[in-house]
Formats: sequence, structure tokens, C-alpha cells
Amino acid sequence: MHGKIKKIVMRIEVLPVLEVDNLRYFSEPKYRVDFQRWLNQAWEEKDEQIHQLMIKHGAVKTDSSKGQNQPLI
Repeated sequence: MHGKIKKIVMRIEVLPVLEVDNLRYFSEPKYRVDFQRWLNQAWEEKDEQIHQLMIKHGAVKTDSSKGQNQPLI
């Protein structure tokens, strides 16, 4: 990063992890889809938290004409 990073922000949240039944995961499509939905939701929430932190700490430049945000790094 060549000394360009001036601040690092970390948030740690301990989440319960669902126990996965391997037999059901591979044999029951609904079980697999439900697990994947849960996992994808966790990733989406994490991504949104990172995005909000980047906006808050000035690491994202907002292009209001296009409604898009561009990382500064």
C-alpha cells in the first residue's frame, strides 16, 4: 500500500455458525438452498458494513450524477 493507508477500522462480530448435516446438504436441495441463503445473507451484510465504513471514513468517492460509489484505493 506504499504508506498510503492512514487508518484501519476493524469490527469483529462473533456469529453462531449453523451446524451443517453433510448428508442432508448433498441429498436435499431445499436444505442446501436454505443454508446457502443464510450464508449469502451473512456475506451481504458484511459487504454492506464495509461499504458504509468506507463512506464514513472517506475511502469512497460518491458520484451523485450516476448514483455510484467508487473506492479511492
